[in-house]
Amino acid sequence: MKKNLNNFIFKSLIVFASVLGIIFISKFFIFSDNYDKEDFANEFSKRYAIYSLEIPENIEFAGEPVPLEFFDVKEGLDNELIINTYLQSNTIMIIKRMERFFPIIEPILKRNNIPDDFKYVAVIERI
Repeated sequence: MKKNLNNFIFKSLIVFASVLGIIFISKFFIFSDNYDKEDFANEFSKRYAIYSLEIPENIEFAGEPVPLEFFDVKEGLDNELIINTYLQSNTIMIIKRMERFFPIIEPILKRNNIPDDFKYVAVIERI
């Protein structure tokens, strides 16, 4: 009889704890509509911003200066920086390709005395 009572109490506590857990999780994860949507939108717009990365005055590729004085070159670099900053899926794909192709490309470039920077061209051209 005492064993049955202890078993009943134990099962009741498990059920009670489960119900409390479900209530807590539902309150935690269910989106509440008890806020002022206009206030939220105003706060969000005050804090949200997209920034462009600052382009350095001098950049080198393969030991040669990149001609940033040409508008189209500077604009193209700015475009790539923004894409790789805010479009993370593109950046992840480039990193995955680097892991696959660099071990193949690096020895070939070294054997032919080609600057190591050219390995990036092969990865980006694959896109």
